[in-house]
Amino acid sequence: MNGFEKRTYIKRKAILETAKDLFIAKGVSEVPVEEIAQIAGVSKVTIFKYFGDKENLAREVLLPFVEEWIGYYDELMKLDILFLEKMQKITTHKSSMRQSIGHSLWNDVILNDKVMQKIIIDMLEAKQNDIYIQLIRSGKESGDIDGSIPDEAILMYINSFLSLYGTKEFVQAEEPVHSGLLKLFFKGLVGR
Repeated sequence: MNGFEKRTYIKRKAILETAKDLFIAKGVSEVPVEEIAQIAGVSKVTIFKYFGDKENLAREVLLPFVEEWIGYYDELMKLDILFLEKMQKITTHKSSMRQSIGHSLWNDVILNDKVMQKIIIDMLEAKQNDIYIQLIRSGKESGDIDGSIPDEAILMYINSFLSLYGTKEFVQAEEPVHSGLLKLFFKGLVGR
């Protein structure tokens, strides 16, 4: 890496780290580009040169979280644990990722940014469905899932449940509601 490339790398990294910290603390809409530039030690023009606009910067801040989700799923599939334990880990992990991203960044970027939602969905959709098909089949083999239910129906059920994580109602709900939804997911309304 030559001197120019090294300076560019250092500036981009400083901008991304500063933006992440500020976006998590205050939310994307509450952080002016000038504040990011000042704290990162760069000019506002440099931020626009590297990222185009604040929304693209927010997307780049969020993408490593999405990549971490994908990596987590890959590693989870390799674990020799029961279906129900894997499903519990997936739902818990989604909740903890939302918390690590920060409530404001989650609301500003994921709930309100349709482009970011599409990026995340595109990145996760194919991988996530493959993982869930593996989970469904292992659940059927272990007897945790009724073998007579088509894989496609179960996949639709899982995806409909997980889609709740992107709603304002879910984000604003307290922990007892989240726990209740998990119980409904695994045991249904009858609770058996």
